[in-house]
Amino acid sequence: MKFIHRFSRSLSCEMTVTDEPPPGGSLHVRDVEWTGRPKPKHIREYVRWCHVVHEHLAKLWGLKLMHAVQVGPRLWETLGI
Repeated sequence: MKFIHRFSRSLSCEMTVTDEPPPGGSLHVRDVEWTGRPKPKHIREYVRWCHVVHEHLAKLWGLKLMHAVQVGPRLWETLGI
């Protein structure tokens, strides 16, 4: 499945996830691809969007999912940027 969020005309993010629920302890996010160049001001909106996607998947699959965001000097790498 793919989820796409458009931050502006020149910036969007596409998240690809597994079609089926992941086996316990494995990852369901397969890829995060950006079109355009995100800036630090986009982080909060990105995290909110990820929460909405994970909430939707949890309801769809009947699971509890946890989404963690690492903060620090390597934040952009963690977000797939």
